[in-house]
Amino acid sequence: MEEKSIILNLFNEGVSFIERVYSQKREYYSKVSMSERQIEKLKNHLTTEQIEMFEDFLEIQNSHDAIYNEETFRLGVSLGVRLTAKSFILGE
Repeated sequence: MEEKSIILNLFNEGVSFIERVYSQKREYYSKVSMSERQIEKLKNHLTTEQIEMFEDFLEIQNSHDAIYNEETFRLGVSLGVRLTAKSFILGE
């Protein structure tokens, strides 16, 4: 049985994945666009089998990134909670 985490529930609560990840900055969209163009250029030089392997790789990488994002969020919230608790304990 998987352990339930209040922090991961906060990460996932009521906010779609898109809203959690996508930045509103123009630079973000510029980099996404550049990445998509480079991926298409690469695919134009690959065989069908290589394209399938590359797409599988991208899917695995996206799954890895999702796990990393959740863990980073969890660690950040944990640190914030510890700092807040210590400041209350120390009366500062």
